[in-house]
Parts: sequence; structure tokens; C-alpha cells
Amino acid sequence: MGTYSSRSLAGLCLIIGPIVAMVSWILLGLVLGSGDTSMEAFEDALSGDWERIFAILPMLGIFASLHGLMVLQSGIESDDSGHAFSLLGVRLWGFNVISALVLLGLALGGSVSIGQMVGNLGEVMGSIGILLIALALSTRDDQNKIIQLIMAVIALIATVVGVLHICDLGVDAALYDNLLTPYYIVWTIWSVIIGWNLLKD
Repeated sequence: MGTYSSRSLAGLCLIIGPIVAMVSWILLGLVLGSGDTSMEAFEDALSGDWERIFAILPMLGIFASLHGLMVLQSGIESDDSGHAFSLLGVRLWGFNVISALVLLGLALGGSVSIGQMVGNLGEVMGSIGILLIALALSTRDDQNKIIQLIMAVIALIATVVGVLHICDLGVDAALYDNLLTPYYIVWTIWSVIIGWNLLKD
């Protein structure tokens, strides 16, 4: 364990964390739940006792991603390009992680309807955070600008969709869930890419 540097561990967290979170969330809904990735399917998956163990996996995954992003951001000096936006972005993503933890706790307690709104707010904050991080990284020479700008556009779309859903402006829960899943798939791929870059440093 002592052979891993802080950046190497952060790179692994950015690679493995989102994959664990994404795969476990899909499996919870599709296999243990009612056959989709909605919150209702997630609540259905948590109805059994031993199934609740699997609810820990998505949280571990996004906490790992938060650690990776924090280490990545800490390597950007205060006078370097992208420092200000990336710092704010990581803090917003941290808010998303906290809201997901609250959502999970409420879901385990059978109050998924309350937790869902907390989760929706967190997802909007988180997508804004990813937008800012991607824009910040797009200005740096050690990152692929095209990949970062693609992630920024996807995060912007996710933010708009999230706001429309919260304000009940034509995006219902089913449509929101269907649009959110592709966003998190792209986010997972993006996280793996920046995590691999950290490992190569």
C-alpha cells in the first residue's frame, strides 16, 4: 500500500469508483428492482434485508470519485489555469455526494419520495460542478481539450434537464431517469480518462 502515491490512488479512485457506482446502480434497478433505473426500482431493490448491502456500493463509488477529483484539483496551483473553476466545481460535486448519502438514508428508511427531491437538487449541483471542472481542465495542456468540452456540454444539458424536472416544466420523473442514465455513462467514461491520465503522471 505504501508504494502508491496520492495521485496514483486518486487515479484508481477516478477509474474504479464511477464504474462501481454506475454498474451497481444499474444492477440494483434492473436485477434486484423492478427492471429499470428509476428511484422506484431502487426503493424496490432495497425492500429485502440482504439487498441493502448492495446499496453501499454506489456510495463507495461516488465517494471514491470525490477523493480522486479533490486530489486532481489540489495539484492545480492557485495561479495556474483552471484553478478557480475546478475548486468550485469539486465543492459542488461534494454537495452532490452528500445529497446522495441523504437520499440513500431516506430510501433505506422508506422515505424515497422525500429523498428523491434532495437527490435531484444534488444532481443539479453536481452537474454544474462537473461542468466547471471540465471547463477548467479544458484550459490545461495536460488534458484533452475536446474530451473536456464534450463533458462540459453533456453536463450543461444535464443541468438544464435537472432544473426543468425540479420546476416541473415538461420533464417528468420517467423522462428524467431516462436522460440521466446516459449522462452518468458519459461521466463514467470521462472519469476513467482523467483517472488514467493521473496514473500516467
